[in-house]
Amino acid sequence: MRQDKNPPIPQQLLQAGEPQMDVLSHTLLGFIIGQALQLDTSLQLALIVSSISLDSDALSIRSREVAFRSHRGPLHSILAAIAASLLIATGYTILMRLPIQTVFTVVPICFTGLSSHLLLDLFTTGSMIALWPFSRKNLALNLTHFFDPPFLGVLILTVFLIIYVKTDVKLIHIIATVAVAFLALGLGVRHYEKNRAANFVKGLDGGTAFEIVSLPTIRPDRWWAVRKTPFENGYRYEIYRVDSARNKILGKDSVESP
Repeated sequence: MRQDKNPPIPQQLLQAGEPQMDVLSHTLLGFIIGQALQLDTSLQLALIVSSISLDSDALSIRSREVAFRSHRGPLHSILAAIAASLLIATGYTILMRLPIQTVFTVVPICFTGLSSHLLLDLFTTGSMIALWPFSRKNLALNLTHFFDPPFLGVLILTVFLIIYVKTDVKLIHIIATVAVAFLALGLGVRHYEKNRAANFVKGLDGGTAFEIVSLPTIRPDRWWAVRKTPFENGYRYEIYRVDSARNKILGKDSVESP
């Protein structure tokens, strides 16, 4: 007898590859934000440390598998970001031997770095409980692979351009703004192609599937579309490799689950 009338798609199907946005992307974005805000070297370092600190939940001396399971837990939440910004800001104030009231100036900078981390991770396939402890709902936009060459390329180019122009504040702001616009455009294209892939697979049988989830690959026009349908006492998960630009199925596999 079926225990759950509509169980979610198994998490192992949703976590194709590494779930986290790579540390390099977080670091580069932290540098770009720091330059756009015209922070001094020490404050920019605090922002960069903040932008990568949440991935400390992926560290494990026992095994990579344990680290994988523990990642994207409570530490990847808004409440944890607030707590971490207070902790990092306090540590910065003590190390720099600054007046204690400096903490209130540094906290927003640290929180900016932490928020950029949560935002980047939200675009990838690894879900996170961002609203913990008020909700344990898993959130993920499934727009990009953990390693996205165009995304990373824009970040690297932006960093090189900022270093090249050095002290021209106005030009740095323009470069940062254009970079953000390009990143937003790329994510917008992925969102469009993601929906195309899901709708194409949904239309294969007239829309009788219980649930369809599109998962990204490195290419914005190639998607894994996971289609769930009832099967005997469980569900069948049909996994399609879809060319969303040409509305074409490139491959298919299936997994059955009780």
